[in-house]
Parts: sequence; C-alpha cells; structure tokens
Amino acid sequence: MKYLRERIEPVYNRLKTVVIENLDWRTCFKRYDRPPTFMYIDPPYPENKCNYFHNMKSWDEHLELSNALKNAQCKWILSSYDSEEIRRIYDGFEIFPIQVFSGMKIKKDDNKRVLNEEVLICNYKPLVNEYATIKGQTALILNESEAMYPAS
Repeated sequence: MKYLRERIEPVYNRLKTVVIENLDWRTCFKRYDRPPTFMYIDPPYPENKCNYFHNMKSWDEHLELSNALKNAQCKWILSSYDSEEIRRIYDGFEIFPIQVFSGMKIKKDDNKRVLNEEVLICNYKPLVNEYATIKGQTALILNESEAMYPAS
C-alpha cells in the first residue's frame, strides 16, 4: 500500500489544482484567461465530420478561436490536424508536428489504428523540445518551463 501511495501522491499533488471543463471555448476562455493559467485546448478538429455538443464546424469559428488566442494572457497548447489552413491561422506560434494513432480502426475486424498527422501549437517556447521513442512510437517531449508554474 505504501508503494502505491508513493506513486500516486505526486500525481495527486500536481493535479489537485487542475480544472477540466466541457464548455463552449468562449465561456471557458473568459473564465480562465489570466497569466497564472495554463490551458490545453482540444477543439473539434476542422472537417472531422463528428457531431460534438460544442462543435466548431466552420473555418470562421476556428479563425475566431485563433484570433482570441493571439491575445491570450495565459499559456496554452492547442492540438489539431496538421493542415495548411491550421498552420496559416496559427502562423507565428510554436508548431510541432506529431503523429497520433486514433481510436478508429483501419478495418472493422482489424486491430490496426488510423495514424493521424497532427500538430501541437503553443504560445510559448518550451524550455526543451525533442523527439523520443517510447514503446516503438515517436513522441514529442515538451519539457516544463519554470514560467509555466509560477511560484506560489
């Protein structure tokens, strides 16, 4: 039991101030955009044909989000598909290409997953960024910068 506590306690301590929201991005942004905040933004990906409750089906909505993020006070990372349009509307930010296996199978009775070309976009420069191989997959490592965690 002690071993489990030693493993879980650091995670608990790091996450005890984390807030996870399922809101329209405008509401969430108004509520939390301030310097000590760090946001991970995972909007519905453009042209994904999914019907989410808080959907962003048009490019105009994604452009609106991009324009709001250009004036953000908080630090943020956004994930999206890697496309010319996404790179255009987030030009000037730190953009890191990544490959991610989706939950979707290539074929109905197969275990192979669809490999998506995605990007992580940041409004800050991570302290160190590098690629590493984890369990046979290439992963982008964004190391924490002290600026992400202001002294309390």
